[in-house]
Amino acid sequence: LEALARLEALSPRLVLPGHGEPLEDPLARTAALHAAAEGETDAVAALLEAGPATAWEAVERRYAGRDLPASTRMLALRETRAHLDRLERAGRATRHAAPGGADRFSRPR
Repeated sequence: LEALARLEALSPRLVLPGHGEPLEDPLARTAALHAAAEGETDAVAALLEAGPATAWEAVERRYAGRDLPASTRMLALRETRAHLDRLERAGRATRHAAPGGADRFSRPR
């Protein structure tokens, strides 16, 4: 999101990414990416309505019933943890250090 904000601040008319087609309306694309990230953060916040969760437990809730390969589960863990950290910074989640090192996240009180 910080990279998107930096790009938006430049107000480019054309972006030539390292892969894919040139973006002739980059601000529309950055706005769409920003909105998608916000939506994913909101979805992770909703997972905490079922009660406190570690990042792994949040992944289990987020992808319930899906048989994810180990590599995909690791990506899901990293992404979910990033959303949980973002929620904590925004005051939308509280992090609790747990014995054994697994942080638990809950809705703020």
